[in-house]
Amino acid sequence: MANDANKDANLETYHKLEKWLAWPPFTASRKRREDYRWDLLTAIDGDLEQPNLFKSITDEWANDIAEAEMYSKRYGDDIVGAQKAAMKISGLTEDDDDFVRIA
Repeated sequence: MANDANKDANLETYHKLEKWLAWPPFTASRKRREDYRWDLLTAIDGDLEQPNLFKSITDEWANDIAEAEMYSKRYGDDIVGAQKAAMKISGLTEDDDDFVRIA
């Protein structure tokens, strides 16, 4: 029973963390997006019944996740607007190699 609860909790956490890939800062940097995604995929390939499977990710990526949450709250469903704002702040343009095209 506990193993099923851990598995369900880990899958729920994965989906919560995965949704931030659509938001800055993860859309403002290809490298940052790839690193975060790799960490998520590596963790989900682990033992889903392990308690707190994503704890190391939420700790390591806490600032980026908080920033993505902030953009989500500020821009609602306007992911493109959030990305444009993040690009302006970072000085990134659509011509940069690190740019992530989301629309």
